[in-house]
Amino acid sequence: MAPTKEEEIQIKDFKDESPFKLGPAEKFLKEVLDVPFAFKRVDAMLYITNFDSEVEYLKRSFETLEAACEELRNSRMFLKLLEAVLKTGNRMNVGTNRNHQIGRLLSFWYEPESNSRENPNICIPG
Repeated sequence: MAPTKEEEIQIKDFKDESPFKLGPAEKFLKEVLDVPFAFKRVDAMLYITNFDSEVEYLKRSFETLEAACEELRNSRMFLKLLEAVLKTGNRMNVGTNRNHQIGRLLSFWYEPESNSRENPNICIPG
């Protein structure tokens, strides 16, 4: 934990030569403050030390995320939920200026020959 600017100035300006005026932590800090960019260097060393473990943690997190996405892709229940949301949205459009806009079922996304240019009334959520 780095000292505040005010603490740093107070320690740097301390001129008393008596070894008993400063505690061991303050003595150490006074010496460290004479090293250029000491706290940035320590932060860099900590970053380098923790880098591999952080990368491994992120890899495991991404693997978990990929597994969850794959599970959702293969879930019939999730597909039914999305279709229910789509139908609800279509019902909410009735009576608005988007009255003729319709949503498509999710199977639409897997049919490359079918797109919204063929039917201008199709509303593709995005």
